[in-house]
This record gives sequence, C-alpha cells and structure tokens, in this order.
Amino acid sequence: MRILMAAAVAALVLDASGASAREFGDITRPYTEKYGDWKKTRKALRKMQKKDQPMSGDDWFVLAAMCNVEPPKGPSMIMNFANRSPCKDDVVEYFVKAGMEGTPEGFYEAAKMIGSGDAAWLYAELAYRLAGNDTAFEDKAFSLLEDIWLDPSSETRMKAQAAGMVTQLTSDGPYDGRASSTQTAPQGNDGYRSPPPIARGGVGDLRWLDFTNPRRCQWSRQAADVISGSMRFDERGDRPIGQRVRVPGVSQPVMGRVSRPDRDGITWRSVDFRGQWNGLTVLGLTDGFFERSHGVDATGIRFAEPVETVARKLSAQGFVVNADGSERRQIDKRGQYGDFDGVLTRIERKDGETIFFCNEIFWASYGDGT
Repeated sequence: MRILMAAAVAALVLDASGASAREFGDITRPYTEKYGDWKKTRKALRKMQKKDQPMSGDDWFVLAAMCNVEPPKGPSMIMNFANRSPCKDDVVEYFVKAGMEGTPEGFYEAAKMIGSGDAAWLYAELAYRLAGNDTAFEDKAFSLLEDIWLDPSSETRMKAQAAGMVTQLTSDGPYDGRASSTQTAPQGNDGYRSPPPIARGGVGDLRWLDFTNPRRCQWSRQAADVISGSMRFDERGDRPIGQRVRVPGVSQPVMGRVSRPDRDGITWRSVDFRGQWNGLTVLGLTDGFFERSHGVDATGIRFAEPVETVARKLSAQGFVVNADGSERRQIDKRGQYGDFDGVLTRIERKDGETIFFCNEIFWASYGDGT
C-alpha cells in the first residue's frame, strides 16, 4: 500500500510533461517540503482557506493538487471511505482560482481535467494568453488548445470572453505588468496590436509561402500541400474532417479545422500558425469549397493587420489588389463567350482577421465580359 501510494503521489507531484520553466512539481514541491506529505500539506492549506486567510495562486494550485490525491482503493470499504479526499469535488474550482490569482498553470490544469467543451477551451486559452515570457508553457497550452475542438461560432464567443478576462487580470490584477501573448506594443501607425512574430505554430521564416507568380496567384507547392493536407473525408467519403498536417518550420503537426457549411453552402478548411511574411503577420491559411464540385475561388492567407495595410503591402509585392480590398478581376484574355485566363482577388475583414483571397481563374463571366 505505501509503495503504491508513494508512486501515485510522485506521479502527481512530479508531473514532468513538457519543458516549462515551472513544472507541476516545481510549484508543489516547496509546500510538501515545508509541511510534510500530501495529507499534511492539504490540511495546512485547507486550514488557511477556512480561516479566510489570503491565498496566492500557488496556494490554490497546491490545494487543488493535494485535494486530487487519494490512496489506491483496497478491499476495505471503511478504509476507502476514510481515505476519500474531502475536497475532491472542488479540484477544478481550486485550479481556476489559482489561475485567477496569478498562477496560469492553474488554468492549464483545469482545462486538462475538464477535457472538452467551452470551459476547457476558455481555460486553455487563458493559460496560453497569460504565459508571459514562458514560451515552453505557451507551447504546452497551445498544444492543449489544439486538442479541444470548438465550432467556429463557439470559438469566437470564447475568444471574446477570454480577451475580456485577460484585460481584467492584467489591468491592476494579479498579472499586472506581466507580458501576455495578446498584449504586445502597437506596431506602426495602423491602429492594431500585432501578435508576437513567433507564437501559435512557432513559425518564423515563411519564405515557403512565397507565390510562384504573385500576379497570377500561383501558390507555392508547399502552401498547396499544407492546405490540402489539413483535411480528409471520413471513411464513407461523406464528411470532411480536420487532420494534422506538417507546416514547414513548425516542430509539431498542426490540426486543421473544418467548418461546414456556411450560409452559402461553402465548406471551409483552415490551418492556424503564426509568423512574418512580407512585413505582415500571418495567422494561417484558409480555403473554401463545395464538397461535391469544389467550384469556389476562395483560397487565402489570414493576416492580423487591417485591410488597407494588407492591400498596400501586397501591392508592393506585385499582387493584383484594389487599395480598399474590394474584389478585383484581372483578365488577361477575352473570348466570344466571356472572360477567361486571369486572377480574382479580394481582401476582407472577418472575425478579427483579414483574409487575402488570391485565385487564378480560367472562366470569369458570360456575355459581354463586364
């Protein structure tokens, strides 16, 4: 019994997944060294809680960890009942309190315990945004985010809620003065706050995204492979589902996202990563299509900057775009039955991102070609 118990506690306290600057055991170990074993540590922290003494984020984190410990069950029902943790049902709540009091690892543990749904995604997002300069923990939190799938509308709603909570926690709150993934200094004079150059996906060099011919919207082979590899159809061939795809420069495969269909009947597949390209902050790639016929010219790059900034930067690189982002048809040849052989571009702002659609077309219109 004692050997099994020691192994269980060691697995909890010394959880060494990832390479964060502060591992699970780094937070709990000083407490067990001070108070003794897990049970004495739990008793001491619960005493602080019952007396309404001020508790730090680490206090709440360790209380949650110790409340989560129970000896392996034996043959005696009486002993099993006696050894049951009196605060087992409060573990997630205590981890969240840890996050709210300045220990983002608490948000991460809460998300991991919940496992799926809006709450799990929200806490994983908070852990990611409040990682500060701990890039290893930031990557760990993002990896968890990738495993918690939400539909686009729920993700948009949770992003807004997370942004509000981050603002509250970093404005005269426990994270005041701490660097955040969403709180970097404004870049340029365009009125937006740029995300860090290497964040989600960890891409720095995006030269692989360079087009074979910008004026003709001819995408690179690597970009096309990333888009096509982000999705597959189920075994029956009826439903598209996201799958992990290798993104050049990213150490781990990135999970593709699929949304189907929108009000126009279009299915969208997207890949999320972040890096700098031609002076713009890339957030990922996207592609829209009809599942049975494709038939949509909607392959694009997602950026953080405003439409006008994206248009100006891309125009300087030789892309055929209008300054206001409106749809632009560049027709190279005209025929008796319409325009063909050209490009179709547009730049639009949607859900806090700017999408640049750039597609080569071979048949644009009928009739007089206007």
